[in-house]
Amino acid sequence: MGNVSLRLNRVLTMKFFCFSCVTIVCISLGAFGQSHEVTSPDKRIRLNITTNSKLKIDIFKNNQAQLTEVSLGLQLKNVKNNLRLKKESRYSESDTIKPPYGQESSIPYAYNGLELDFADKRTLEFRVFDDAIAFRWSTALKKDQIVEQESFKVPFQGNEQFAGMSSTSFHGYEDDYEFTLLDSTANDTLALPFAITKASQRIVFAESNLISYPGLYFKKNSTGIEAVFPQVAADQDTTHFDVIVKSRESYIAKVAGQKSYPWRIILLPDSDIDLLKNRLVYLLADESAINENAWIKPGKVAWDWWNAISLTGVDFEAGVNTASYTYFIDFAAEYGIEYINLDEGWSDQFDLFALKPDVNVEEIIDYAKSKNVGVFLWCVWHTLHRQMPEILDQFEEWGVAGIKVDFMNRDDQEVVEFYHQLAKEAAKREILINFHGAYKPTGLERTYPNVVNREAVMGLEYSKWSDRVGPVHDVTIPYLRNLAGPMDFTPGAMRNAVYEDFRAIFSRPMSQGSRAHQLAMFVIYYAPLQMLADAPTDYEAEPEYSKFMAKIPTVWDETIPIAGKIGEYIIIARRKGSIWYLAGMNNWDERQIAVDLAFLMEDQYTLEGYEDGPNSHLTASDYRAKKVASIGSDKKLDITMKSGGGFVFKLTKQ
Repeated sequence: MGNVSLRLNRVLTMKFFCFSCVTIVCISLGAFGQSHEVTSPDKRIRLNITTNSKLKIDIFKNNQAQLTEVSLGLQLKNVKNNLRLKKESRYSESDTIKPPYGQESSIPYAYNGLELDFADKRTLEFRVFDDAIAFRWSTALKKDQIVEQESFKVPFQGNEQFAGMSSTSFHGYEDDYEFTLLDSTANDTLALPFAITKASQRIVFAESNLISYPGLYFKKNSTGIEAVFPQVAADQDTTHFDVIVKSRESYIAKVAGQKSYPWRIILLPDSDIDLLKNRLVYLLADESAINENAWIKPGKVAWDWWNAISLTGVDFEAGVNTASYTYFIDFAAEYGIEYINLDEGWSDQFDLFALKPDVNVEEIIDYAKSKNVGVFLWCVWHTLHRQMPEILDQFEEWGVAGIKVDFMNRDDQEVVEFYHQLAKEAAKREILINFHGAYKPTGLERTYPNVVNREAVMGLEYSKWSDRVGPVHDVTIPYLRNLAGPMDFTPGAMRNAVYEDFRAIFSRPMSQGSRAHQLAMFVIYYAPLQMLADAPTDYEAEPEYSKFMAKIPTVWDETIPIAGKIGEYIIIARRKGSIWYLAGMNNWDERQIAVDLAFLMEDQYTLEGYEDGPNSHLTASDYRAKKVASIGSDKKLDITMKSGGGFVFKLTKQ
């Protein structure tokens, strides 16, 4: 994957190209100071690249400068940079990608590309899309290399608005999203994806195809922002669940001489809702390394940890034991839920072969199979890493459907390599993966579709010990965090509170915002493996609502963003087969909106679902069912989302 020696073959013979749309031009160039221009297929975005003693790019949209004097570079130890241009290659692609699962059954993919080959055997490749530009380095050197730094400097005044996560560490993927001036982030590390608003234009930064290389971050400097990376770990110490890096090397990676580096992405959406349909992080990743993926089945998971296995009305003592997990299995089977999860406690966390006496794993898995339910097992990453591949062989023998891997909490080169190693080894054994304590997605789910979900978000679990997860956060992460890929937020709280009534209770947690707000997350948050956070007996107490929730798909054939703004609200329509789901979520401000149903085309539909009750702003668990016998594309649906509110409607073709 990504071998530079295959690059020309890719340009000449890419089997997924629409051949009628491919153009290649190769020009021998010997002088410094060349200028190159690439435009998007719709001509609205124009990229200018200047190659002289330094590499710089300027980006224009509708003939208006968006970013100028952006400088790029790649510093390899003991390799002298020589930007004398040897060759320019141009090409285009217009195609449709059909993922095995996703937010759409097919994704259009069109761009104009440019490759610049330099005398020092480095190549810089650009792709210009209708709403973004992407670039990456590659090298064709004979010997392994040490990467000292990769330069990516973007000038900003500092008074631009920043929306994203900033922290003092490199692994800030479970943190608050801030809305602040860029200047106020000085000395902080900015985690991708994040948005900067400049003269009303959102500019969003992301990356894709992160392989054997550290994750990209930015820091504010005196002239704008510049790329920073976690360096290679030198001295480490295992402390309980974590592996603590005590010291680091002076460089960021050791790499093969022939290597394609990660894609750097700059998005230029026309509006916030355009971010909800952008799939570039996925599309720029390597194609699937799995030939046969029929065994990869997305779905929902009855989860044990958030609710502390708080089963009520049962004739046994609930807890981490076989009887409780048998109950979870029966619940999952009755409600059509595909999986259950055995979280912390089924084994010794630091020896996965040392099983706890109260949990008969083989019996649980066998019983689950008899009910057509799969079982996920939770693991501490460094234990799994140390006991791999033997423990994966054991999981395969038991018939484990998937593993939930936790507490990596880093994205330096070593940990990024672990993700790929595990994805590859698990795929050999037909085991699914859900990464927790993880860095943001960078398209690994395309290369290894058995990686069905990833946390990398301050999710509902934080409500067990803090008040940091609320409706403003909830309507920010679909635009920024979900832009990177699947997101395991773990929704489904059945105890709901307005802000004034919220309390963080570890063993009996609640959520902020309305019950309908929680339900909407199952449609709005893209999570092919979607957890149900609360206890089975809490769901069984409200069976009609819970069965509606359990039947919401986790993957889709079509997605249409309707309306929204980062941090304020979101309304989205998704289709699975012939059935549409329309969902919305709100921040703490009540909002009335008329939703245009033109996406239904000309058919008539029956509408049924749930919305905020008239008193949900006072009692957050207040919700009401709604049903319309016949409604079509010529109508508008008047909806009120209460404070911290939401709705979900299922539209079935008549």
